[in-house]
Amino acid sequence: MLAGDGFTAIGTMHRDSGLDEERLDVIGNGVRQSVRNMAELVRSAGTECHHRRGDWTSVGRQRGFEAMCADFLTAAREKRPTPAADILATHALCEAITFHADAHGRADRRPYADNSGN
Repeated sequence: MLAGDGFTAIGTMHRDSGLDEERLDVIGNGVRQSVRNMAELVRSAGTECHHRRGDWTSVGRQRGFEAMCADFLTAAREKRPTPAADILATHALCEAITFHADAHGRADRRPYADNSGN
């Protein structure tokens, strides 16, 4: 959870419920915005508005790698300093989340495995 002046953001990834789900909710100023599985944005402010990315959107784009690489290359061209401490802190946080998820996952859970029991 991340909270600030007038907002709260909650991110979840559930990998052990019979389905894999990623969700980010940002709530503030009378609006709730939810990103589900990096594919759908739902904005709720009295009514719900749904927006879905294209089905052929590359993984690199939907996961943000394309934008991160473009920003890094632009910074290099502009000789703009890159705050290494911020980058390392972000990577450490991601690694801690991944480690925690792996440590608390089911022993039979494998990427791309058929866990349906069929």
